[in-house]
Amino acid sequence: MIFHEAWRDGQQGVFPHIHLPLHVNCFAAASCLGHDIEDEKNRLLGDGLVPVSSALGEARGYITRLGFPLDNLWVAGGISHLGLLNHPQVLHQVQSWVLVNSPD
Repeated sequence: MIFHEAWRDGQQGVFPHIHLPLHVNCFAAASCLGHDIEDEKNRLLGDGLVPVSSALGEARGYITRLGFPLDNLWVAGGISHLGLLNHPQVLHQVQSWVLVNSPD
């Protein structure tokens, strides 16, 4: 694989750890086309375009994990990639994250 030099670790040719922004709550949502979100085949297929591991910023190959806090990850079943844009479950999850992290 060819990588931009800014993304290389000079010695090993792997991506360095990419840090999430400081002082910012970061969240990740993912989905599987299949309804069983624990099934490995469903997780690999993901939303039909992006595997669950990629959507959640998990480690794979040369890429290191992003390090989202586990409480800031959410996976739904039965939703396609484009379906994530306007699905009621996704809206509810995003609203929950916003409300929980909003100052009183």
